[in-house]
Amino acid sequence: SNLSISEALAKFDVPRSTYYRWKRKLKSQGIKGLVDNKPYRARTWNQLLSSQVDKILEYATFNPERSAFISPIESILAYLKQPFTGGYWQCYTG
Repeated sequence: SNLSISEALAKFDVPRSTYYRWKRKLKSQGIKGLVDNKPYRARTWNQLLSSQVDKILEYATFNPERSAFISPIESILAYLKQPFTGGYWQCYTG
């Protein structure tokens, strides 16, 4: 091509920083480095795991007398105060 790098970047409206990032990835990883990766969505610090949600719902199901009269937050706190044994929270009352 007769275009310089600067002219090509301007023509295709590609920022110079993007060009140099692509160039580094090509050099370090080859063509595979230029493939778009799916964005990684990290879990936020206060997000419950799905297994925790399942256990909380299980606690609420087996303890309806508590869940009907208290708020969801109080229900979660009550669940978390249950004794922990053998890798599972003991949610059952009977």
